[in-house]
Amino acid sequence: MTEPLEEEEAAACEEALAQELEVADAMYAADELAVRHEAGAGGPRAVLQFEVRLDRALVALEFALPRGFPLRRGLGAVRIKRSRGLVDSQETDLVREIERHAEQTFDELGQYSVVDLLLHAKEAVEQQNEGSARCAICLGPIAASDHENTFRASCWHLFHNECFAAWWKQVEGRRTGAGTEQSSAALQRQQVLRAAQARVDERVAQLKALKDRQAALNEQATSVNALISQAETLPADKREAFEKENEPVSALRRRVATVQEQLKASKQEASACVAKLTRETAELDQLRAATEEQDRAASEQGIDCPMCRLPIEYSEMEHFLKHAVANLTSTGAASTLVPAAWTAAEGGPPLTAQAGSYLDVLTPEQRERFQSEQRRRKLIFERQRANGAHVNPEETSGHITLSNLPPSQSAGAACEDGSGE
Repeated sequence: MTEPLEEEEAAACEEALAQELEVADAMYAADELAVRHEAGAGGPRAVLQFEVRLDRALVALEFALPRGFPLRRGLGAVRIKRSRGLVDSQETDLVREIERHAEQTFDELGQYSVVDLLLHAKEAVEQQNEGSARCAICLGPIAASDHENTFRASCWHLFHNECFAAWWKQVEGRRTGAGTEQSSAALQRQQVLRAAQARVDERVAQLKALKDRQAALNEQATSVNALISQAETLPADKREAFEKENEPVSALRRRVATVQEQLKASKQEASACVAKLTRETAELDQLRAATEEQDRAASEQGIDCPMCRLPIEYSEMEHFLKHAVANLTSTGAASTLVPAAWTAAEGGPPLTAQAGSYLDVLTPEQRERFQSEQRRRKLIFERQRANGAHVNPEETSGHITLSNLPPSQSAGAACEDGSGE
């Protein structure tokens, strides 16, 4: 049991801690470091909440500093409250390294240092995170410097841009073609739009027919007026012969009057048709704009992370998605879009861990589970390439059997899915 502090020693510890916290508070922003004081069994103690946020890792550490810190030996509890981007073994190693360095500092200086503790904690997180990045879809390595071609979701899962774009296209295809609420609404919008377009097309055809009729009536009136003019210039004897050959002038004038009435009615009908066409065209333009906006909004919906199912907003991925989709290549009978790298090599995506990688820090049991999952994923990708369609690992009930594979792959596949090992 820790010996109680003398009053003078307790005051010295509190003063030293206050100085350390004052310096640390000046070094870190409020969202990085938070300090609170609690009344523990041994008297007041400070609890530090320290967040390390890197490009590909986020770790929230908690240091429960006991009464007597920093002048008396005893660091107190070091806990990881929240972590993204590190595996369990890395978290364990991180805590051990922080504790080891703190004790080394005490041995060298005769006291702990809050500033040194926090600085080394951040360095330790950076060391644990170096070289551990892998695409969560293809399991291929992601270089620490490759920011341009990689995407980190809000859940901190990492993806190659094109691997994520292929997943997004798969989800988008299900939305628009699998009878979802979104696809049904999109179908209804297109049906309404086509009906409005058909009304406009019909009105345009009606107006054209009226214009053609007006042209024919004008031509007919011109022809009859020419006959009347010709008859009026003839002498009486020739005019009588002309009327016998054609029509009497009075009959011709009645024909002209009839044509003029028909022309007037046609123009009135055309005027009404133009008014309707103007109104229907405006409605069509408004409907088209609304449909395009709704379709755009539907296409810009977020999706769930393929690994943890947490939502990913479209705004997170829009900066690279269009370009990444354009780089996908078509494969298989269904013309499935996949990253070009998946079809570039015989073995497909890089599924095998590199020597000296994070597998080295796993226990034999953990390593076997991980390699078994790799074999399962490899079979899934092989099925994707063979059938020309994406296969969601979550939809295979956690395993894949020989019956799931094409006949050409069934032979000799027993050892691949682990059943023959």
